[in-house]
Amino acid sequence: MRLFKRHDSGNFPELKVTWSYGVPYFMGKKRIFFLYPSSFPHSAIQQGINLDFVRGYELSNSQGLLQMGNR
Repeated sequence: MRLFKRHDSGNFPELKVTWSYGVPYFMGKKRIFFLYPSSFPHSAIQQGINLDFVRGYELSNSQGLLQMGNR
């Protein structure tokens, strides 16, 4: 939980952390992204943590840095 509280003093003080569906969502005016651990039920990954963008389909991936998954 310390990681979530530390962001307040960083570059994005307007970000707020809320919990929904058992995972932390980072919000501005709307939900921006959430962290989804591999230990969570129905996780698509075997280990680690997914950083999922709520409206990720709107992001450009021209450099190929984003893994789009099967959605």
